[in-house]
Amino acid sequence: MAMCAAFAVHKSQSALTRLSLARACETIERFDSHLRRNSLSMRSTIEAEIDASTSRLIVVSPHREEFRLGDGVTIDQIRVPSQTPSSSLRRLKLRCSDQGVTPTYAIQLSCGKLSRWIGFVGVSGQVIDQLDDNEIVAVMSVE
Repeated sequence: MAMCAAFAVHKSQSALTRLSLARACETIERFDSHLRRNSLSMRSTIEAEIDASTSRLIVVSPHREEFRLGDGVTIDQIRVPSQTPSSSLRRLKLRCSDQGVTPTYAIQLSCGKLSRWIGFVGVSGQVIDQLDDNEIVAVMSVE
């Protein structure tokens, strides 16, 4: 009986972890969409920052706005095409042009023992979700 209870607890914790990662991905998508939409409507460049050490996404200009990931979710890696496959950033400064274009970038999120990549194509804003490490290297070498 104790074994069944332990299995049920583990299974529900795993489901909550997956849900936390999914919500964090939604937050990052809102952040990226917010940048692009506002830069287009204001017809000006918007500056933002992704900080892995605090797991925060911050719109710096024209006025400061902060997007936080859920409890227990951290940013493990930030990748851009100009990096070598074995390197990652701890902080990325983004400039979203007045045409809604950012650099291509990818973020690896972790929660508990699970991790998940989410990427954004700079020109189109297309979201590329649930990639593995090899796919991230391939996507980052395209631009």
